[in-house]
Amino acid sequence: MLRNSKKLGVLIKVKFNDYLFSVVVIAGLVILLIKPKKSSKNVAIIDLSILLDIRIYDVINTKFLNFDLIIPSFLIDELKNIAKSSNSVKP
Repeated sequence: MLRNSKKLGVLIKVKFNDYLFSVVVIAGLVILLIKPKKSSKNVAIIDLSILLDIRIYDVINTKFLNFDLIIPSFLIDELKNIAKSSNSVKP
């Protein structure tokens, strides 16, 4: 199913085995949502660029998408490395 709206974004859903994968493009952010068949909750997995983009907090606060946000530990480690970096130019 593909929905397109100038104001809301794009939603693409794909069913595979016992999972429903959704790719949401909203406010210029690409978010992967995964929903196990036996669960009512979506899980969102994001990368570092999304985490550093302030718009993700607006998307979360609108509660437009119902999901639990997963931040992998390697992203936390990468954020720590950026914070510790002596380089004046940070991503």
